[in-house]
Amino acid sequence: MPNNDNKVGNMPTPALVSTLRQQAEALVLQEKPTASLDVLDDLSPEAIRKMLHELCVHQIELEMQNEELRQAQLLMDDARARYFDLYDLAPVGYCTLDEQGLILEANLKAATILGLDRRMLTRQPIARFIFKADQDIFYLQRKRLSQTGEPQSCELRMVKHDGTQIWAQLAEAGTQETKNKDFCRIVLSDITERKKNEVELDQHRHHLEQLVLSRTAELAKAKEAAETANRAKSTFLTNISHEIRTPMTAIISLTYLLRRTKLIPEQAEKLSKIDTAAHHLLSIINDILDISKIEAGKLELENTDFRLADILDNVRSIIDESAKNKGLLPIQIDSGDVPLWLRGDPIRLRQALLNYAGNSVKFTDKGLITLRSKLLEENGDKLLVRFEVTDTGIGISPENIPRLFQPFEQVSTSSTDKYGGTGLGLAITKRLVELMGGEVGVDSTPNIGSTFWFTTRLQRSQRIIPTAFRIMKPGEAETQLKLKHKGARLLLAEDNDVNREIIVALLRSAGMVVESVPDGLEAIKKAQANSYDLILMDMQMPNMDGIDATLAIRALPGWKTIPIIALTANAFAESRRTCTEVGMNGFITKPIDPEILYTTLLKWLPPKMKNAHNGAIIKHTKALTNIVSSGTTTDAAVAQAQEKSNDIALAQMAKIPGINIPYCQSILGGNAERYLELLALFIELHANDMILLATSLDNGNYKEAKHLVHSLKGSAATLGIDHLAKIVAHLEGKLGDIEYKTLHNDDIHLEMDTINLELKAISSALSFTPIHGNAVYPEQATLRIALKKLNSLLAESDTAAIPLFENYTESLRSTLGLAYEELARQIKGFEFEKAHKTLQSLLHQNNET
Repeated sequence: MPNNDNKVGNMPTPALVSTLRQQAEALVLQEKPTASLDVLDDLSPEAIRKMLHELCVHQIELEMQNEELRQAQLLMDDARARYFDLYDLAPVGYCTLDEQGLILEANLKAATILGLDRRMLTRQPIARFIFKADQDIFYLQRKRLSQTGEPQSCELRMVKHDGTQIWAQLAEAGTQETKNKDFCRIVLSDITERKKNEVELDQHRHHLEQLVLSRTAELAKAKEAAETANRAKSTFLTNISHEIRTPMTAIISLTYLLRRTKLIPEQAEKLSKIDTAAHHLLSIINDILDISKIEAGKLELENTDFRLADILDNVRSIIDESAKNKGLLPIQIDSGDVPLWLRGDPIRLRQALLNYAGNSVKFTDKGLITLRSKLLEENGDKLLVRFEVTDTGIGISPENIPRLFQPFEQVSTSSTDKYGGTGLGLAITKRLVELMGGEVGVDSTPNIGSTFWFTTRLQRSQRIIPTAFRIMKPGEAETQLKLKHKGARLLLAEDNDVNREIIVALLRSAGMVVESVPDGLEAIKKAQANSYDLILMDMQMPNMDGIDATLAIRALPGWKTIPIIALTANAFAESRRTCTEVGMNGFITKPIDPEILYTTLLKWLPPKMKNAHNGAIIKHTKALTNIVSSGTTTDAAVAQAQEKSNDIALAQMAKIPGINIPYCQSILGGNAERYLELLALFIELHANDMILLATSLDNGNYKEAKHLVHSLKGSAATLGIDHLAKIVAHLEGKLGDIEYKTLHNDDIHLEMDTINLELKAISSALSFTPIHGNAVYPEQATLRIALKKLNSLLAESDTAAIPLFENYTESLRSTLGLAYEELARQIKGFEFEKAHKTLQSLLHQNNET
């Protein structure tokens, strides 16, 4: 009987199964089985059947596992193929290095980068392909990789198998594939093109930086040039303003004085036209200066209380006569619900309205003009007001409206020919309104009419005060001045002889007692010796200008509060600030408008006349009394004598060569005798100018030379000596263009000789002219001026002092007595420093006496 110890029922025991499995495993592994197959004989059929069943199951299981293995192998082969495709076809080079840096594996890209077949790369040291100078970079990277275990990357130069040099990026990471053997993998990227681009970009960047630096330098130069041009423009405008405004003072002021005399209708009509033309020219000058100041950001707005009705009434009064002359209906005013008292800049508001209203009168031939104001917004004391000027004129077509409000623009050239104008008025209005926080616009229909409007931000006036701004009617200021301040004592400092004479005449016509001096030094001496209620101070004068004179006067005891008003042809804001900074109270721009002059005096003259400083009454000197009384004598006898002598004076004027007789007749209210006195003074002051000019040119003192010629030209033109003024202007042009040393002496001397002949001819014509004893400028005054000039020349060691001294030999000898000989010896011996001290001492002694 077979042993059944290993059976459990009909199933083989675990021990038997284990034995069979061991035998099967042994057979599979070709090992000797641990048990004999005879054991099967002991099995029952059922056990055998079950065993066979199990074997079948195992066979099927093995077949299934085999299929799974086969499928896995296929997937593995496919993955391996994909891996090698990716590895070999990668866009970067891959290499595996051993611990000595030998290449174990490399993909196709690495072989391409290094320029060698992949099979030949094996066992090649990677360092062989690294540029010698960059190998330290590679070894340093390997050292860092070994120390940190962190991936490293660097850029270095490599050399291909054919010797070509390239730039490469080398990224390196470590890995341990076999025990005790360190490997690393590197990634190679050819960055030659990138490096080339970087170099080009760097060069381009450097080029751009150079361009930026160059452009910045050019812009800096352009800015500097623009600033220089702007300064030159301001200087030019200042100079041209001064040059134009000075003679304009004579034209406007003399016209004003003449119109107050007895005139025949023809004379009155011509004077009216002169006055209109002069004010029109002045308005153009002011417009140009306003545009310039606005563009330069130098226009400053006032902020003062004013009455709106005064503004509107003043605008109406100014344009009313022109409107009546064109047959227009009376100008209407509609102030709406705008508060009566406002705060803002009344002058600029009036200017903007006048620009609109003036255009309306110009372009309206029939119908009506209306000035209107409307309150648009009210926020507490802050107001937005709209002003309108409506007319029934020619209107404007829609396509032309955009051209308005642009500088020098008009809707058509034909309108310029027919109506005139510069096209500046609307442009200035636009700029002014924008400065006042508003806008401009126009509503117009051709042949129906136009409404020009602007808005401006104003404030409601908090209180109504007597000093609030109010525009006076023509003649009102002079009347008020006579009533309130007749007899007020004024000092005028003005270097231009004609302007000084005219301003004195204007002041005396308003009842003022006036003394005048030609420069700042004289003004200081007068202020030290006398008391005045107000000083009118010209800004630009020889010896000492108005700025320095004002500073000196303010430092005198009792002069801190006395009003000092500036007179200047410079209409820019910086001049106003300068005047304020040095202690001046007011500012009057040339040409002197009589109404503005009187209004300013009315504002600044103290309410009660005082002839004492700090309580001490200073008595007038006898000489001063004589000057004042001689200048203010208006009794009938003198007037009758002057009228009788006019015929003789006019006849004498006709003998003067190159003179503008009609112009001269209008000067000083037709007082021909007074004109001849001014002409005699002109000859006294300028007879030796050509001698002084020659000396200055020979010494290279071109500034003094140009000043002499400029002064002579201005005086001649002001006095109507047109032919002489023209010759001098030609000479001035030559001296102004290039330096004297580059000119032909013969050309200059020929013109100087011509000028000398003109001066001698005038002097000869004046030799029989009766000069009365009541002249404002006697011989002593002329000598005093000469001494001042001589003192200045000696201080500068200028040889022009010699001919000037010799010209006044007789007068100086009689005046200086024994001191004359010492002064003459020093001057003729070129001891100018000693001569200057001698003259200073003489002048000091003379002042003390």
